[in-house]
Parts: sequence; structure tokens; C-alpha cells
Amino acid sequence: MHSGGIQPEEGAVLTTLAALWGGPVFEIGVEYGNSTQYIADGLSDGSRIYSCDIQDVRYYRPKGQVFYPYKSIQVTPPEPCAWAFIDGDHSYVGVVSDIAHCEALGITRLVFHDAREDDPCRDTAGQAGTDVLAACHNRLKGYTIRRLDTTCGILIAEKKCPTSPSD
Repeated sequence: MHSGGIQPEEGAVLTTLAALWGGPVFEIGVEYGNSTQYIADGLSDGSRIYSCDIQDVRYYRPKGQVFYPYKSIQVTPPEPCAWAFIDGDHSYVGVVSDIAHCEALGITRLVFHDAREDDPCRDTAGQAGTDVLAACHNRLKGYTIRRLDTTCGILIAEKKCPTSPSD
């Protein structure tokens, strides 16, 4: 069983998404900074990563990272973010709160960690995968959802563009 951190194949996904989508990035849940480093590795345009966590135990502090020692709902990045990586409070209520805050910030691409039904990366409270999946299922109507079968599970959600009525 893993400690719940980002595994190498998951880090490769984050690096790829950062290279494709660019930044700035809003990161919710930093822990030791492994995900931050993977995201930074993919950003080639000098974009910032706005990270928040209720504790600051980061080992990695990449150039361009702005860290806030607060809950996500207390953080408003100073510029629009291209996407968000959400790996914070894995409870149902916590995930719903993070989704609502990202939507209020106008972020339309959301990436979630620990999104497996059989999540081997559960935290000590027994939360994670199933709560993340339930919150995403109930809250992300109008999004295109892709689930990646990584060690702890990654879910990618992109808000669908409204279609214009045909004439």
C-alpha cells in the first residue's frame, strides 16, 4: 500500500497535462510537493502554480510556485488559471467544496487524484477514492469525464462547451 502520494505514472500524467494545457495552475493539496514538481516539469511558459494546503511540509519548492497555507476556499489566485489539480480534503463535502470554488474561479478543467473505487491509497480516515468519485459524479454534470486507471486513480473533468442553436 502506498502512502497516498503521487506515483510516478501519475506524475507523468500531470507533466503531460501541464505541457498540453499550460498554466497558471491552481493546486489544492500539496503535502510534500511531489505533484507540484511534476506540474512544474511540464510548464514551459514560465506559468505560476498557485498551491494551497492547510499545512506546509513541502520538500519541493519549484520556481514559479506561490504557496498559501490555507484551505482552498480562502484562496483566490491573482490571475485566471488554465486548470486545477485537486488532491486535498478527500471527503465528499471537501471535494464538493473544492469543485464549487474552482467553478466560481472560472476554472473549467479539473484533475482529481485518489479517484478509484478500490483505492489502495486511502488516507488514515478511510476516505479517498469512493468519496472523490461520488462527489464528482454528483457535482460534475455538464463535464466530460475521463478516468485513468493509475495506482491511486486520476479523474479528468472538462466542462463541455455550450452548443449554439442551429439556424
